[in-house]
Amino acid sequence: MAQAAPGRRLSSKAIAGYMPASTVTQHNAIDMDQAAMETALGDEIGNGAGFLLAKAIYSQGGYSKVYAQFTIPAATMAIKAGTIITGTAQDNTTSLAGTALSDVAFGGTVLSVLYYSSETQSEVPTCAKGGLAEAYNPVDGCFSSNKNLTVARQSNAAAHIINPTSYDPAVDTKAGRTLQGFSTDAGTKMRTSCPGCPYTDFSKAYAYYGNDDYSDKWVSGALDGTAVTFATGRGNADFSSVNDKDTRVESAKKGAAYMGTWMYVIREFEDAIDDCVDGAIGRNDDPVHAWDEGVAFYTGSITQAAFAPGGTGSGTTGAMPYTLAEKRCSNFMTCGVNSDQLTGPSYVNIELFRLFALAQYSLQMGTCSAVRPLLDEITALMTVPLIQGTLLYASGAKRTSTKGRAEGATFAAAMLPRLHYCSPKDAAIVYDNMRVGASAVDPYIIVQDAIRGAGDANLRCMNVTCAQIGGLQIGNEYITGGEPCIDPVVGGEGLSSGETAGVVIGVIIACVIILALGVFLCFMVKKEKAGKPLFQSLQPMQPSNARVGEPYKE
Repeated sequence: MAQAAPGRRLSSKAIAGYMPASTVTQHNAIDMDQAAMETALGDEIGNGAGFLLAKAIYSQGGYSKVYAQFTIPAATMAIKAGTIITGTAQDNTTSLAGTALSDVAFGGTVLSVLYYSSETQSEVPTCAKGGLAEAYNPVDGCFSSNKNLTVARQSNAAAHIINPTSYDPAVDTKAGRTLQGFSTDAGTKMRTSCPGCPYTDFSKAYAYYGNDDYSDKWVSGALDGTAVTFATGRGNADFSSVNDKDTRVESAKKGAAYMGTWMYVIREFEDAIDDCVDGAIGRNDDPVHAWDEGVAFYTGSITQAAFAPGGTGSGTTGAMPYTLAEKRCSNFMTCGVNSDQLTGPSYVNIELFRLFALAQYSLQMGTCSAVRPLLDEITALMTVPLIQGTLLYASGAKRTSTKGRAEGATFAAAMLPRLHYCSPKDAAIVYDNMRVGASAVDPYIIVQDAIRGAGDANLRCMNVTCAQIGGLQIGNEYITGGEPCIDPVVGGEGLSSGETAGVVIGVIIACVIILALGVFLCFMVKKEKAGKPLFQSLQPMQPSNARVGEPYKE
């Protein structure tokens, strides 16, 4: 976790309009790893070096949770994690600050210092390395290799100076968070070793693929050019036989962002719920910080830097799921607050950030039970761009290139676990038409029908609506068969064919009854006018010995 600046605490700045209650700057910076990975794949792909560099960034990181690892003489006093450490940058002039990343025991010889992060979410530490090549990020902003470090005073230890025995910023600058780790740590963090395990959405992915690290298998297979076979036999991708540059590049890029990071965003939200205790307003730091982390991972620092002051506006600059939603809304006319515009902020992001804020407030107030239904809405909305991406690259216009087919295969791979949960048969249809190496030229209608399901049942199962998905437009016109489906009006839920028939029969019976009553009333009126009312007034019966005109007596 990034620490506040020594001796002060500023107010955290907005993430696309969302106000974090904790510092998540280095979490926000994970998108810079994604961008660096994509740059490596684009810049040096000609001789194959790009794949090697991209894998180094993917596995070793670069910009997120950056720390310097010093070898020091045996510590003369213990140093607690979080203790402030100050030093000098490579220019031997600029002051740098950080905190001890972990405890150093008495006699310990390794001191890891986490670089200080600003509360401004679009800013990251001056030093970054991990798997980055020197050409991508010089180490000028890192700690000096020949200057002392000052350890701040602790509660039980005085401030003191340490002269490191070894530190090379090009080698000893590490990243504590990686894109690969989002997937390789998924099993313990989402299925087996968390209070709320197994998490709902990860369970769907595990049920479909049978591997906790399904995302890493996909990305690493694409980077290495090897076949990927999952435990269930579903969703396989052979990058050894379909190993053209575009297929491997797009599958690696999209897989890291929309399979691994996408799921880890939800993991942070689930973790926030795990950390929350209903009614414990004084214990809100952990759950709120976890929630802030999820928003940071979803959005990214590049997107945030592109916003107008105050975190408002819309743009397609970025590398995280936020940007995907912005791009797809213009393809499916789902931009704007009503999900009916071709330009402007995406409806998905507008709604997500409203829900992000509501959930954060509930966590701050300790009303944890209110967050679960909000998270259900959030995961459904996050699925919308994956569906749209699958549909876009199922269209013939986008399948004329290996690049387009690879993008479609990866979007489908990210979306298929949720569809499989609703309909294994329909998920298989989508996979067969969209998989890596699929020969389908224009499977749009087939794929669209399978995603929607009979009577749009699959959409309802995934908790998404026709209005949220929209219809595919190319050249400002819906493609043939690409018009949006229509959401049912009755109760917000669709009716089955049997339910529909029941409603029709009920209406017919009601009409017959009303008609019969009308005829009967007309008959009564006619009899009344003829002086022959259908019902006579009834008088009390008198005994046989009563005289006419005398009152009745008992």
